[in-house]
Amino acid sequence: MDKDIENLVKCCDPCAGAAKNPVKNVLHSWPCSTKPWNRVHADYCGPLQGIYYLVIVDSYSKWPEIYATKSITTSATIHIFRQVFAQFGNPEILVTDNGSQFSSKQLEQFCKLNGITHVRSPPFYPQLNGQAERFVDTLKRALQKLRREGNSDSAVTTFLQTYRATCAASPNGLSPAENFLNRKLRTELDLLLPMDPNVGDRNRKMEEQFNNQHGAMPRHFVVNQKVYVKDYRSPKATWIPGIIIRKLGGTIYDVRADDKTWRRHANQLRTRSSATACQEAADLLEMPIRFTQEPLTEPVTPPSSTTPPLPTNPIVPSQPASPSPPPLRRSSRNVHPPKRLCMDPKKKSYRR
Repeated sequence: MDKDIENLVKCCDPCAGAAKNPVKNVLHSWPCSTKPWNRVHADYCGPLQGIYYLVIVDSYSKWPEIYATKSITTSATIHIFRQVFAQFGNPEILVTDNGSQFSSKQLEQFCKLNGITHVRSPPFYPQLNGQAERFVDTLKRALQKLRREGNSDSAVTTFLQTYRATCAASPNGLSPAENFLNRKLRTELDLLLPMDPNVGDRNRKMEEQFNNQHGAMPRHFVVNQKVYVKDYRSPKATWIPGIIIRKLGGTIYDVRADDKTWRRHANQLRTRSSATACQEAADLLEMPIRFTQEPLTEPVTPPSSTTPPLPTNPIVPSQPASPSPPPLRRSSRNVHPPKRLCMDPKKKSYRR
């Protein structure tokens, strides 16, 4: 009789409707991922101040991606997925809940075309997508703590940088950035560390190819040197006078021109000679002028009857000596025969 009563109660639908939940089933966890971006979990967070956040978490490195949006339709979701997958590649497995934007045929077709296995959790059972659900809760708490730091965008970026650089958020004792990008993220705390003095070598091969192709020559300027600087304020760039006030690196200079400080490359500068040098050059270009002056002779008048005869040996007045021409100034440089250009079709440029 006891069994009959027990069976009757079990078959009673009103009794079953008011019963407690059964004992939980044994846990069947996800297989551990062995490489980054193999399985990703996605879910929406919000709305928070009228904004939704699509959260995507890598199951291996715990690397998070957060995208703000005002629309949670299927088209908007696929658009965000395209951006993320174009940056990191297509995952093998995509895990989401059973929301309408994730259960649509459009998203199913998108995953099929990209070779992605889409796994959806049952309705009202978020435990299957626990990786994304747990991160959504962490994001909500972080935004609540950072609400005094500024707007929501700056709070999200601050939280992302801190979370990605924290070792406690990722397995193997490494940060999500180290497990996902294979390097550490540089943050404000790195300012406490000494800077690495080692600087990588320059690409000498590329420099040689560029110099040979363009016939480049080394050009250097010093501080307080007068130069001509390229002025781009008008549609057609012109050269205006300027002076070097600072050297930055090997080819970058700060130039003072028109009471303004411009930053220019060495290719945007030209040397400018001083006024004294220009006057000396002008003096060297002046050539002496030689004049030939004929001696002046007085006109001879015919003798008249009343005029006494002239002496046999007339006295001719002495002519003043003409000044000697100044000596010619000639250049002292050695004159060499010109070098003829030999055309070579294989060369792109000819060095001087």
